[in-house]
Amino acid sequence: MSFMSAWHGIDQTLVDTLGEPVTLPGGHDVNGVFEFPTNDGSLGNVAMDYRSPVVTLTTPDANGLKKGDALTIREAVYTVSDTLPSGDGVTVVQLTEDQPDSGKGNWR
Repeated sequence: MSFMSAWHGIDQTLVDTLGEPVTLPGGHDVNGVFEFPTNDGSLGNVAMDYRSPVVTLTTPDANGLKKGDALTIREAVYTVSDTLPSGDGVTVVQLTEDQPDSGKGNWR
């Protein structure tokens, strides 16, 4: 077994051990490590709440994901904004929170 094959096996073990269910487009469930860091800050006098959810998947599980795809994690829907393959068997998927559509528009 090559070093890289062994390394990819470690990545799979980490995702399996630390991961939680992630529903991919089409309804297929895989394990992924979900992180949802938030940062409070301000821009001048305006309070800002910056959220940057990501999920780490094995690269084979992330293959085929594209910007705009919907993932379900912890019963919430997130939209793929970018995929960042690490080159070592895992891919970090940057997400945005789906906002409920109130049906009311502010633009006229």
